[in-house]
Amino acid sequence: MAVHTVKDGTDVAMMGIWDVGLEPVTPRPSLAGLKEEVAAANVSIFSTGGDGSFDVVIAVDEELPSCHRAYLEPRGGPFLLHAATGRLCWASTEFYRTAKPGKILESQKLSVAPGDYAIRWFELVSLPRREFEEFLGAERYALWLRTERQGNTSCLILVAAIFAALATGLAGDWWLGLGVFATGATVLAALSWLRDRREPGRKELPELEYEFAQRTGLDGFSEVEGAFLSDKPDFGLELRRLEDGPSDLVGGWLSIHEE
Repeated sequence: MAVHTVKDGTDVAMMGIWDVGLEPVTPRPSLAGLKEEVAAANVSIFSTGGDGSFDVVIAVDEELPSCHRAYLEPRGGPFLLHAATGRLCWASTEFYRTAKPGKILESQKLSVAPGDYAIRWFELVSLPRREFEEFLGAERYALWLRTERQGNTSCLILVAAIFAALATGLAGDWWLGLGVFATGATVLAALSWLRDRREPGRKELPELEYEFAQRTGLDGFSEVEGAFLSDKPDFGLELRRLEDGPSDLVGGWLSIHEE
């Protein structure tokens, strides 16, 4: 039994765990090929939603420690993972079954007993949701989530209105472009007014965010999120060796959580 923390990043928005003893193939597996490899339980993949550095804490033949479970949410599994040599690595899938990055994979390697494993995936909560939900209460927290999603939609509408106005203006009719932008802004204002009428508690949310931030000793809600994320791994994995031989589990490929 052991717990490991491994750090690595990706330029293809996919991180995975696999046995480095797998024979290299040329050319390296395509997206369709990776799906076949996952189905064969040779690799387990998490689509990260973007490039960057993604750290993982891995518990072998035990649960993730409670200090990690406090902020990692279960995402999927158990899935099957073959570990014929017991030399596993956490790395970008661009290196999967390629001979080129041997030294890189060696630095990300962890040793386990050879065999088949059941793997469970966990993902970092994007902000201290448990504490924030407890602070707001279930009803206001649900309202906060809806407001966040609606805010994203409003930003998209505004960006679309700006681009449409610019395109119209550059085509030679700036007055029409101004009208297009004004129409988009009016729609957004009307939607906001209707939401506030339907859900008057929305107006209290900025003050509640600020109060929650003050309780944590930080100046703003975004700083709460930044401080929460700064020292925590992005993913968690639990690996349990299957002692009873063949399993009916299948391989797994997950994508990053979205509200």
